[in-house]
Amino acid sequence: MNLRCIFILPALLAAMACSDDSPVTPDTPDTPDSPDITNSVEKLVSIDAGQTFQTIAGFGASDCWAPAFVGKSWTSHRAGITELLFSSEIVGGKPKGIGLSQWRVNLGGGSAAQGEASGIEDKTRCAESYLTDDLTYDWTRCEGQRYFMDRAKE
Repeated sequence: MNLRCIFILPALLAAMACSDDSPVTPDTPDTPDSPDITNSVEKLVSIDAGQTFQTIAGFGASDCWAPAFVGKSWTSHRAGITELLFSSEIVGGKPKGIGLSQWRVNLGGGSAAQGEASGIEDKTRCAESYLTDDLTYDWTRCEGQRYFMDRAKE
């Protein structure tokens, strides 16, 4: 599946959500007792871009596991993924990305260092930890997450 679709589809679905004042009727099979009125119903939808109903202060997502893995291991594609996530540029009338302005990070508990003892079969779901065995922090760990955090900041 195209990565652009994965990231843009939820944003499009949210933007397309709308309602009208029409009564809600359950779907029923056509029968002689119920006339088919679907062809005779007209609906008019108008959008007033000058009227504000809400102000969105930010648009964010969570990196969970995949970006941590992609940022560290899939380096040849991560710049393109970064553009899809964080760009708010419009080129030729089309957005280059979904313009995320917030980025939540999973601070891992160290399951990556546990290996098979973690009980997590999918290695892409194992998370590093900044905390070391001697209870100090190693800020060079979590390379994939740091990559995306830096891109989000930019």
